[in-house]
Amino acid sequence: MTLLIVDDEYYSVENLKNKFDWVSFGFTDVLCAYSMSQAQRIFEKEAVHIMICDVEMPHGSGLELLQWVREKKYDTECIFLTCYARFDYASSALKLGSVDYLLKPVETDALQKALTNALSRLHQKEEVHLDKVHARYWQNTESMRTSQFWLNVIHGNILSESDNLRQALSDAHLTADILSEHYYPVLLSCSKSTSDAEWKPELFEYALKNILDESLRCSELAPAIISVSHNEFLILVISNDMLQSDLNEHLGNACSACCRILPGQFRFYVCKDDALCEAESVADRYSSLSLYMHNDVSTQSGIRRPEAAELKSFDDAGPVIDSVKEYIKKHLADDLNRNDIASAVYLSPDYLSHMFHEKTGKSLTSYITEKRIQRAQKMLSKGGSSVRDIAIACGFQNISYFSRQFKSCTGKTPQEYSRDAN
Repeated sequence: MTLLIVDDEYYSVENLKNKFDWVSFGFTDVLCAYSMSQAQRIFEKEAVHIMICDVEMPHGSGLELLQWVREKKYDTECIFLTCYARFDYASSALKLGSVDYLLKPVETDALQKALTNALSRLHQKEEVHLDKVHARYWQNTESMRTSQFWLNVIHGNILSESDNLRQALSDAHLTADILSEHYYPVLLSCSKSTSDAEWKPELFEYALKNILDESLRCSELAPAIISVSHNEFLILVISNDMLQSDLNEHLGNACSACCRILPGQFRFYVCKDDALCEAESVADRYSSLSLYMHNDVSTQSGIRRPEAAELKSFDDAGPVIDSVKEYIKKHLADDLNRNDIASAVYLSPDYLSHMFHEKTGKSLTSYITEKRIQRAQKMLSKGGSSVRDIAIACGFQNISYFSRQFKSCTGKTPQEYSRDAN
């Protein structure tokens, strides 16, 4: 912090400067000025936190200086010193928001108390400022935090139980009102025309969200629009009493608006009859619609309402899971990623991850690691290969990482495991 001492008497300034241990009060700089104009030049160059100022000075009084400081909106606390106990001086000083009005020669205890009060004021102002900054931050990021919350829900990063959802909402500084709402989950698939180079992906997504928000809000709906991928959006329409026929009409209007303004095709997917659901059911409803959307070969724009028989569920996922496990087994030595695995079974990566975890209780990553370590155990038991060669054969390019993962799973290093096995 910076302290500024202002007095037209040189010896008064020096005496005050050397009288206190300013460092103990938190001041790193103690500046001096001998006139109003000199003090003004310092203010224009430095951030002054506290000013100790004489009232009576030629060519501009301390009161005039503080008035100028307030007009410039400098965030400075002021303590006045004077040789005269005049009511008009004290009254003016208080009106200008000074911390204190002390008589010369100033007593040490009185000045220390005034400094403590000045520092307290500064800290209070800082807290108020930080509160305002935080409030603006949470307000400006609410939409982003809401979208991220729903993304975590539909991707299975947050389990869809009430307690888990409430905790996630609290962590994201969102209100629990979300859990009291009822939603119509709608999945939008859009295929942007590649012939129109004017529409860059970011601009296309921005325009699409604005069109959807405007067209649905005009229908007195309150949609939450979540970007799942560059061509897939989850629209959560909040409504407790709307008929699905009305929803279809609103979606039809939104689809028409998108087609008029943006290049490409748009398909809205919404469940039939029982579309209305609570927050806890959004993930399951999204999974059903996502699976249907990724297996839909229709090219007709508009609203698709799949029949119940068309919506595959996780109950039918056994063969798919078996295929995934077989694919992983054949490619353990390769650089496995969920996109390649999903392509092999003709599903979206997000849906596959969710389904795999739901049916096996494990994430794809943990399952792959488990199978790689099991293969490494077999190879180490047989002997004849170096730890490095075994790591590479099991899909680990980093030997240190392989060793850490192996010990984490088995409780032994690869070397220890090989020694004990042989």
